[in-house]
Amino acid sequence: AALVLPPGAAFSHRTAAWLHGVTTITPTADPVATVPVDVPFATRRGLVVRHAPLPAGDVATRRQVPVTGPLRTAFDLARTEPGAEAVACLDALLHAGLAEQRQLAGYIAAHTAWRGVRLAARALERADGRAESPMESRLRMVLLDGGLPRPVVNEPVHAGDGSFLGRPDLRIAHVLVEYDGAVHREPGAFGHDLRRQNRLVDAGFTVLRYGAGDVTGRSGLIVAQVRRALADPPPILHESTPTGASTR
Repeated sequence: AALVLPPGAAFSHRTAAWLHGVTTITPTADPVATVPVDVPFATRRGLVVRHAPLPAGDVATRRQVPVTGPLRTAFDLARTEPGAEAVACLDALLHAGLAEQRQLAGYIAAHTAWRGVRLAARALERADGRAESPMESRLRMVLLDGGLPRPVVNEPVHAGDGSFLGRPDLRIAHVLVEYDGAVHREPGAFGHDLRRQNRLVDAGFTVLRYGAGDVTGRSGLIVAQVRRALADPPPILHESTPTGASTR
């Protein structure tokens, strides 16, 4: 694909994110490239072409091919991906350290005439670089779209004596909401998860765990269960007292 790109064009969107090393953003089957608006070059077999302004400052080189820089890549994904996917892409780019929220906010503010800029600004408001997987980001969007308070992301919680209890994916008050992917079904991880959950419940937290099918097909159930859990405070909840750095 790079061999046929016209001068001034660059790989962009999900393809650019992958070329920048963000493997949690799944690339499309065919690579995507952005071509300057005044260059006649159309989509063809094996290559999806988008036309947009593409100043030289928005182009970098990765793996010996031209690619949109991190800020432009984040902006393009935020304004073209649907809802939760836009947030998941921003989460991944922020988590990888390729962009900072303040930088991206400035970039968006400088491109207010572009199509989808309001969607990009909305996605950035909801993004959180502490998210560690796309499914975790999607689960967070299920909660926000359901009208629940914004969760705290991957923040350690501690018992009353200061001992480390865990680092839940999402927390709203005393309710911990976890996404369990395939790795959690492995024997060693499963036993660890059981012990961890028992510690959290014993400390007074409510723990709710969901899989991919729940996030993609039962969002209403998730919202209802979290809402009920929030309305029913536990009998005990020890005040968290942060200690030194700990691992999950």
